[in-house]
Amino acid sequence: MKSVLANNEEKQATAYERLASKLLLYTLAIILISCIPIYGAMYFFHLVDLYTWLYLIVCVCILVPAAFFIFKKTNHLSIGKYLLTPLSFIACTCVIWVLPSQASWSAFLIYITLSVVYLNMRVSIVATIYAVVLEVILLVFDPLVTALPVLDMIVLFAVTTMVGSAGVAICILGQKMMSNLHQQKEQIDNLLQEVERSAQELTQFGGQLQRNAEDTDRIGKELTTGFNEIAKGIDSQAGSIGEINTSMQNSETFIRNIGNTANDMTELAERTASLTRSGNEQVIRLREGVLEVGQTIDNTHAAMNTLRNYAQEISSVSQAIENIARQTNMLSFNAGIEASRAGEHGRGFAVIATEIRDLASEAQQSTVLITDILHRIHDQTEVVSGRIQQGKEAIDVIQLSAEQTESSFGDIMTEANTVSDRSVEIGSMLKELIEGIRHSVLETGTISAVTEQSSASIEQMTSSLQEQSTRVSRIANSIDELKQLIDILNHSLDQNNALVKSDEVVTEKAS
Repeated sequence: MKSVLANNEEKQATAYERLASKLLLYTLAIILISCIPIYGAMYFFHLVDLYTWLYLIVCVCILVPAAFFIFKKTNHLSIGKYLLTPLSFIACTCVIWVLPSQASWSAFLIYITLSVVYLNMRVSIVATIYAVVLEVILLVFDPLVTALPVLDMIVLFAVTTMVGSAGVAICILGQKMMSNLHQQKEQIDNLLQEVERSAQELTQFGGQLQRNAEDTDRIGKELTTGFNEIAKGIDSQAGSIGEINTSMQNSETFIRNIGNTANDMTELAERTASLTRSGNEQVIRLREGVLEVGQTIDNTHAAMNTLRNYAQEISSVSQAIENIARQTNMLSFNAGIEASRAGEHGRGFAVIATEIRDLASEAQQSTVLITDILHRIHDQTEVVSGRIQQGKEAIDVIQLSAEQTESSFGDIMTEANTVSDRSVEIGSMLKELIEGIRHSVLETGTISAVTEQSSASIEQMTSSLQEQSTRVSRIANSIDELKQLIDILNHSLDQNNALVKSDEVVTEKAS
């Protein structure tokens, strides 16, 4: 398949061959047609006869259409030049055959020269052979040429051979020149294609580089803005760290005061626990006394006098309870005052002190009730027997109150111990907190130094980013200049391509 395509390409005439055939055709037609008025003038001056003139007209009318027919049929083929060239020599022979001149053979030299228009060595050799053959024919059959001297005949063939050889040499040189021109044209076309491809790649690269430069510039500006904001934040952070440092130092002093207060609260809780234990013991004795009163009431029927004695003892005990209740009330009042001084940390102890005060009030009321009962017992000893049951009920109430008082004192003592333990724990935690605050103050100082160093580094980075933004702007300007140069190069390439296409169109039209 490839060999067939190669043969078809070899059979097809080139644009230059078609143009050369066209030039040869029109030159031949003009020469033949111009012979008609020339021979007519010669007939007018009686240089040729009418027969010769008519013969020429007939030959021209036959040869010119034949030449156009052959050109039309074979112009696109490479073989066309080998058919049109002998036709020109045949036409030359027909014209000079009847020309009454011994120098008519020089016309062959003109047609040999015209065959050089193909710049084809084979065509020039064929044209030279045609010329020599036709000269031999003229030498044999034309009487005018036959009458030439031998020297003129030798000169005739020598000149024809020399002109043919010169034509062959010109064709060889022309072919080499055309080959070199084609090679140079291909090289130039390849170079222009490479330049055009490079220009396109440069255009793409320049566009990409410009976009990258724009993105880099935008990112640099964003980074500059971000670093400025970070610098502001770091400055604000440095101020806040200073305030935190001051606040921590103040907190250390405040916590030391709280620690001292916690120590006082611990001592107060211990004293409260001691007083609570004492009150609990008194309540226990009170309960035992109430039991004894119960036993006394049970034996009231047998010993009223003993009851009076017991009543006196109970009165004494009642006064003791009243004194204890009064002292407990005073202690709870003092504890409430100390709890209010302790503030938030003394709120729980204040509640306990309030409960103690309430219990003391109840105990005092109970002593009042006992005293009242004793007075009634003393006043109504005579009627005690009838009201023993009421006395027993009163004793039960007193016993219950004593048990409740004992339980309350137990709770108070437990809470007091708890407060004491918690106070100790608070003191320990406050010591650890003070140590932590001291460490935090040291760390805050270190953070402040690092923050100042970071602020200086960010300022340096911001300056570097601004310088980078300036350089990127310069790169963008250089890219714009490169883009303008690429546009100029593309414009030049477009002009060159337009010129090449114009030459090809002209060649096609000429062919």
